Amino acid sequence: MIELQNIVQKGDILLVTKLDIIPRNAVKDIEIVKELFSRCIRVHVATNHTYQTFDR
Repeated sequence: MIELQNIVQKGDILLVTKLDIIPRNAVKDIEIVKELFSRCIRVHVATNHTYQTFDR
């Protein structure tokens, strides 16, 4: 994840198939998503035929 955080840039959209794929615990999930939001990076989660967008 550290490498990914260094690659994504302001205005990018990070698409993941499961939110818990990024780290392995909910607290870390929230910390990472908040950090991405603070950098104006949107997070989209696609799971089992659904698509969720997480913006600030």
